Amino acid sequence: RRGPEQARARASEVVAEARRQAERTARETERVLRVHGEVWDGMRAQMDTVQDSITALTGRAARVPQ
Repeated sequence: RRGPEQARARASEVVAEARRQAERTARETERVLRVHGEVWDGMRAQMDTVQDSITALTGRAARVPQ
């Protein structure tokens, strides 16, 4: 009977495609997290500069909510 053999072959194809998609999704997620981390680091650096400027101009440390 070819039915069960074809079904197993098709199931293998579906599983292989699902694994490829999962790998693509994992890579894309890692990329997005890396980019967001870089943006966050840049924003924190800018905020540190602003805080330093406020301190220099006023002689008092800026209050920053955490």
